[in-house]
Amino acid sequence: MTKQQSGATVAQPKHFLLAGYVGGINVGDETLTAAVAAHISRHYSSNITIASGQPALSQTYIGNSYNYVEAYYPGQPLNTKGLLNLVRAIRQADIIVFVGGGLLQDAHSTKLIQHCAFIASVAKVMNKPVMSFGIGAGPIKSAQGVKLSNLFLHANDVLYCRDSYSVEYIQQHLAPQPDTIKQGYDSIFLQGQQPADTARQKVVGLCYRHWPGLEQSTLLRLTQQLIDNEYAVVFMPYEKSDIALYHSLKQQFGDKIQLSTEQNIAATLGTISALHGLISMRLHANLLAILAGVPCVALSYDPKLSSVLASVGYGQNVLPLSASAEEILHLLQHPPAATQQHLLQQAIAQNAGCFSDAINLSLARQTPFSAVRKVALTAYWYRSLVLAPATRRVAVAIAPVFNKLLPGSLKAWIRRKLGFNW
Repeated sequence: MTKQQSGATVAQPKHFLLAGYVGGINVGDETLTAAVAAHISRHYSSNITIASGQPALSQTYIGNSYNYVEAYYPGQPLNTKGLLNLVRAIRQADIIVFVGGGLLQDAHSTKLIQHCAFIASVAKVMNKPVMSFGIGAGPIKSAQGVKLSNLFLHANDVLYCRDSYSVEYIQQHLAPQPDTIKQGYDSIFLQGQQPADTARQKVVGLCYRHWPGLEQSTLLRLTQQLIDNEYAVVFMPYEKSDIALYHSLKQQFGDKIQLSTEQNIAATLGTISALHGLISMRLHANLLAILAGVPCVALSYDPKLSSVLASVGYGQNVLPLSASAEEILHLLQHPPAATQQHLLQQAIAQNAGCFSDAINLSLARQTPFSAVRKVALTAYWYRSLVLAPATRRVAVAIAPVFNKLLPGSLKAWIRRKLGFNW
């Protein structure tokens, strides 16, 4: 894998707008956002604004060195003033950068793809360059997800995927613009390797999430075996929903398992670098452990784990989600020898070059949208984000009266049009 050379000489951007699944709050996505923002700060004379669903939380986690603007995902849609503020931030930017993560998927809903497609297409309506970096793709199961993903792809001047699986998924299931999809690495590698903590304690981090195929009995058995082997155990939630798993373990093991409560990027990096080992379903927790030289066992619930870790020489650290407690503990205690350490160094060295090339390519191309398409996109987003929510609010308000008066066939038609059980 070699970095792409654009050969273009262009004026460097001064004002970056960073977007993605920011403000979820998902520790992995906040961490890679911090990595991209810090990299830009080190290498460009720039002003950085971060679009976040919860700006106050992102500011606490990522830091006060950047500006923040509220994005409409996650959470409720923004009001008209909020949307105008977001559009104003897009207009003021010299370039829009999607910071990475699994943006092209609808495992839970199409809201994330919609959010990204909105920002990217509004940027194109305003003739702004758009690039995406470290992107993961798949699965996309709905027709709406495919439609929004293609809109997002068409608004990108260049898109670097984090692994070969994502490149192949886009090429096979979507319709990208010609010669815009490149293969690079995960955005987290922009931060480079972290200094090892020489005072590591015998502490193992558990980073689990609810997922089909995760056996609670295996998690309980593994935790018991860790305790029997005199490890201290710390549970590391990456989303709020993960805490339910911690409480189930806490009920069983009491004070023998603790909860990690880091509130900022420095604390997260410090906790991981001090671990004796990590057992994680979360991609970015594993990558942070690798960058800190901490032995990790990655439990694969999605092809991204195997694909991304193999690309940096850590494919042998991956086990299926169905692995037994004994298999997990054995791999943790007997980590495979790093026979392809050069792949990690290559990822760190080349990723910075890929990022620079992505900026140059997007600035040089700046693929324009036609006037007709700009009008159509403006109408589409106004209907989707302003008119449709307003219509639903009115429908809910009048439902108690009209539900009693309208025939069933007409109510069924209204339900289809509104998209919910009116």
